[in-house]
Amino acid sequence: MAVDIVLDRPTEPGLDVQLSETLASMNAPVFLVSDPGELGRQGICAGRGVQNNRSQVQDMFSRHASLAHGVICVDTLDDVVRRAPPRQGGQPSLAEAMFQSSGQGSFDTRTWRVLPFRPGSEDDIPFPIYGAGSVDVLPETWIRDRFVLIGAISPYSGDFFSTPLRFADLNPPVEPADLLPRDQLPGVVVHAFALASLLDNTQGPYVSWWSQIPYAVLGALIGVFIGALRLPLVYTVASLLAAIAGYWLLIAAIFEVSNGTWLLPYSGLSAALLLTAGGTFALQERDERARRRMVQDSFAHFLSEDRVKEIISSPGMLALSAEEREVTFLFTDLEGFTRLVDTIAPDVLAPTLNGYLDTIVDAVVRHGGTVDKIVGDAIHAMFSAPLVVPDHRRRALLCALDIRDASADFQRKMRRQNIALGRTRVGISTGRALVGNFGSSKRFDYTAHGSIVNLAARLEDANKTFGTQICLAALSREECDEVRYREIGGVDVRGLIEPVQVFELLRAGEKDEDDLRAYADAFAALEREPVAALKMFEALSADSPDDGLVAYQIALLRERLATTS
Repeated sequence: MAVDIVLDRPTEPGLDVQLSETLASMNAPVFLVSDPGELGRQGICAGRGVQNNRSQVQDMFSRHASLAHGVICVDTLDDVVRRAPPRQGGQPSLAEAMFQSSGQGSFDTRTWRVLPFRPGSEDDIPFPIYGAGSVDVLPETWIRDRFVLIGAISPYSGDFFSTPLRFADLNPPVEPADLLPRDQLPGVVVHAFALASLLDNTQGPYVSWWSQIPYAVLGALIGVFIGALRLPLVYTVASLLAAIAGYWLLIAAIFEVSNGTWLLPYSGLSAALLLTAGGTFALQERDERARRRMVQDSFAHFLSEDRVKEIISSPGMLALSAEEREVTFLFTDLEGFTRLVDTIAPDVLAPTLNGYLDTIVDAVVRHGGTVDKIVGDAIHAMFSAPLVVPDHRRRALLCALDIRDASADFQRKMRRQNIALGRTRVGISTGRALVGNFGSSKRFDYTAHGSIVNLAARLEDANKTFGTQICLAALSREECDEVRYREIGGVDVRGLIEPVQVFELLRAGEKDEDDLRAYADAFAALEREPVAALKMFEALSADSPDDGLVAYQIALLRERLATTS
């Protein structure tokens, strides 16, 4: 028998004597609850082994009964009773003292014990509770050979605790039930659950640390999967919350179906899910920022801001791979640059060259091209890479004309400073090439490879022979109102089997339309009437003595006629 009422003060002398004599006459072991004090309660629940064993029970009662503490520990997180504390020296708990007195076995007194708070059949508390007024009329067999706990269940005692049954709407069947705290159990009922745990050698559902491991692994895998989806942050957070909420609802459902006997771990999977998803997302964000910086550093000076943003928004575009596509290439070169380097002071050369290159690069960027390389004074640009541009031919043609005119303006500006710059020559070719990142994981190099790339370089250099400034292959032609063409002829290019038909590019209105038709007529007569063609070209030269392409055709015809004669 256990009395869960602290007898720490006298009442009526006659009643106190009667209680003392009754305790002395008891054949069954009797245990009286003691209060170890505030420090003792804190020590027991904190596991520090601190306990004040000084009993406040009067000597007249404790002479005839054993003492046991009645401390009930609650979890600091939510003030819910879940476990019975282990013995830490001194007095045992009330449930432990009663169990040991029965001699029915032993248990580990060093560990916390999870109390079996589970509804019994029909959601009743799994042991009977009787009111004190009904004891005299109870059948003797209901009490004989039973453990009996006596306690006060009063709405004014303050001895009530929240347990895992707080959502089960259970209350002791005593009157007045409507005055008792809802969803809480009296302390004496909590002690009864602790004793039932020892007698049945059972514990309530709990999760050990090692059982968390497979769930933590599962949570980590789900977290990595969610983090690897590369969703926007708000969607990633929503996905994590949905996954955790779904898992918790599953736990609640399983707990309900199993009648409280099967409990899955909340924290292991949830914590691993959040940590791995957050870590994966953070690592990907770090890589994404690094990629953005790489793209920004690589293209910011050679592409328009809008084009750079397009590239950044397309993560797979700049992967360490290549693809074949149709691209237009534009190569430039500055006449007499080597001679300039040898004759100009370094402190003058640097700003001059930088100013010249800025002029060319600005024109390329303005027309939506990509500066592939800057080699000395030469610039290699491409159109329709890395972003596909449907009108890449037209853009390249207009860019070439702007480069020619802008470099001529820069040339005149330098001459006013007594710096002699040559003309800018441009070669243009169009065709299929391999474009992509041909660098490494540590060095980005987005460029192009293929015979068509070499053709642009050959055509740029061929301007010296043709007396032109802009030379393009036939495939680069685009019929538009802004440009005009003069055919140069078939040219053998190293690396290509078939001769390449090449043209000179002019801006519309740059030459009189009649002169353009006269040149076309003369060129058409080259093969069938070379003598007539020569006369026609000489007439054009008389009107335009500085026309380099006309001079080239005249020289070519004279050499041919001299050979045949």
